[in-house]
Amino acid sequence: MKKAMLYILGIIGLLVVGLIITLFFMSPGNPKQFLDKNGNKIKNSISEKVFLDINGSKQGMFIKSKNLDNPVILYLHGGMPVYF
Repeated sequence: MKKAMLYILGIIGLLVVGLIITLFFMSPGNPKQFLDKNGNKIKNSISEKVFLDINGSKQGMFIKSKNLDNPVILYLHGGMPVYF
Protein backbone atom coordinates (compact mmCIF):
# COMPACT_ATOMS: atom_id res chain seq x y z
CA MET A 1 0.00 0.00 0.00
CA LYS A 2 2.82 2.43 0.88
CA LYS A 3 4.58 1.65 -2.40
CA ALA A 4 1.44 2.43 -4.39
CA MET A 5 0.93 5.70 -2.49
CA LEU A 6 4.55 6.78 -3.09
CA TYR A 7 4.19 5.86 -6.76
CA ILE A 8 1.03 7.98 -7.09
CA LEU A 9 2.64 10.93 -5.27
CA GLY A 10 5.67 10.65 -7.55
CA ILE A 11 3.49 10.77 -10.65
CA ILE A 12 1.57 13.77 -9.28
CA GLY A 13 4.89 15.52 -8.52
CA LEU A 14 6.13 14.90 -12.06
CA LEU A 15 2.87 16.23 -13.52
CA VAL A 16 3.13 19.42 -11.41
CA VAL A 17 6.76 19.97 -12.47
CA GLY A 18 5.78 19.33 -16.11
CA LEU A 19 2.95 21.86 -15.84
CA ILE A 20 5.26 24.51 -14.39
CA ILE A 21 7.84 23.94 -17.13
CA THR A 22 5.12 24.07 -19.81
CA LEU A 23 3.73 27.35 -18.46
CA PHE A 24 7.25 28.81 -18.37
CA PHE A 25 7.89 28.03 -22.03
CA MET A 26 4.39 29.06 -23.16
CA SER A 27 4.74 32.50 -21.57
CA PRO A 28 4.43 35.11 -24.30
CA GLY A 29 7.83 36.51 -25.18
CA ASN A 30 6.85 39.47 -27.30
CA PRO A 31 3.31 40.76 -27.68
CA LYS A 32 1.93 41.00 -31.21
CA GLN A 33 1.70 44.45 -32.77
CA PHE A 34 -1.71 45.90 -33.58
CA LEU A 35 -2.17 45.62 -37.35
CA ASP A 36 -4.70 47.13 -39.72
CA LYS A 37 -6.59 45.10 -42.34
CA ASN A 38 -3.61 45.43 -44.73
CA GLY A 39 -1.16 44.00 -42.18
CA ASN A 40 0.52 47.33 -41.38
CA LYS A 41 1.18 48.50 -37.82
CA ILE A 42 -1.58 50.81 -36.64
CA LYS A 43 -0.28 54.37 -36.39
CA ASN A 44 -0.08 55.70 -32.79
CA SER A 45 -0.33 52.17 -31.31
CA ILE A 46 1.97 50.48 -28.81
CA SER A 47 2.54 46.83 -27.92
CA GLU A 48 5.63 46.04 -25.89
CA LYS A 49 6.96 44.05 -22.95
CA VAL A 50 9.14 45.95 -20.48
CA PHE A 51 10.95 45.13 -17.26
CA LEU A 52 11.50 47.40 -14.27
CA ASP A 53 13.61 46.98 -11.15
CA ILE A 54 11.30 47.56 -8.18
CA ASN A 55 13.02 47.33 -4.79
CA GLY A 56 15.65 44.98 -6.20
CA SER A 57 13.11 42.69 -7.87
CA LYS A 58 12.78 42.46 -11.65
CA GLN A 59 9.11 43.02 -12.60
CA GLY A 60 7.72 42.63 -16.11
CA MET A 61 4.70 44.23 -17.71
CA PHE A 62 2.94 44.50 -21.04
CA ILE A 63 2.03 47.90 -22.43
CA LYS A 64 -0.61 47.62 -25.16
CA SER A 65 -2.92 50.16 -26.77
CA LYS A 66 -4.29 50.95 -30.20
CA ASN A 67 -4.19 54.65 -29.26
CA LEU A 68 -1.47 56.29 -27.16
CA ASP A 69 -3.95 58.98 -26.07
CA ASN A 70 -5.95 56.44 -24.02
CA PRO A 71 -5.46 56.42 -20.23
CA VAL A 72 -3.37 53.70 -18.57
CA ILE A 73 -5.11 50.84 -16.74
CA LEU A 74 -2.76 49.17 -14.27
CA TYR A 75 -3.95 45.64 -13.48
CA LEU A 76 -2.28 44.09 -10.42
CA HIS A 77 -2.81 40.44 -9.72
CA GLY A 78 -1.55 37.92 -7.23
CA GLY A 79 -0.35 34.40 -7.92
CA MET A 80 -0.09 32.99 -11.44
CA PRO A 81 0.26 35.45 -14.34
CA VAL A 82 -2.88 36.41 -16.19
CA TYR A 83 -2.54 37.39 -19.85
CA PHE A 84 -5.66 39.00 -21.21
